[in-house]
Amino acid sequence: MKKLNIFLLSILISLSGFSQSKEETENWINQNINDFPVSYGDNSINVKEDIYLENGYVYFYHHWESNDDSYYSGSWDKVSLKDIKSIEYSYDKSPNLDNRWIEIHFNFDKGKCYTAELKNGFQTKENVSYSLKPERTAIIKRSNMDFVNSGIKNRMEKALIHIIKQYGGNAVIKKEPF
Repeated sequence: MKKLNIFLLSILISLSGFSQSKEETENWINQNINDFPVSYGDNSINVKEDIYLENGYVYFYHHWESNDDSYYSGSWDKVSLKDIKSIEYSYDKSPNLDNRWIEIHFNFDKGKCYTAELKNGFQTKENVSYSLKPERTAIIKRSNMDFVNSGIKNRMEKALIHIIKQYGGNAVIKKEPF
């Protein structure tokens, strides 16, 4: 019996050694999740939406900026990875363009998201003041359809669930029923 216990323990230890670390997983997600920006055609406003994972948080950077620098609006949002309850997808398109995209929804309970409004594009996630956004229940990031067509969507799902679990969360991927 003692030999069986030692054998089972050694198998468990060896299997856990094949899992990626928090740092490896965060780095992989950060290197790949923002590679599929949505194009809004010949628009005078540039839209940027980026996700960053760092130290157990999802940071979402969103800004609108005119090509002539006459308009800027931006924000940083953050939510703890352990607070994400589900990840789901929806699809949308531009009304005047032949342009479709996928939206990734990071869902969480009310009272878990913090926001920082930006005065300019040079404010980083570290040098802003965050305030609670009590009614917010999702961070939504748009990606072009190459996110799906390239096969990265399935790999990203696995990586996101893995990192959320590593930080103590228990998120699920919500799939369409049909």
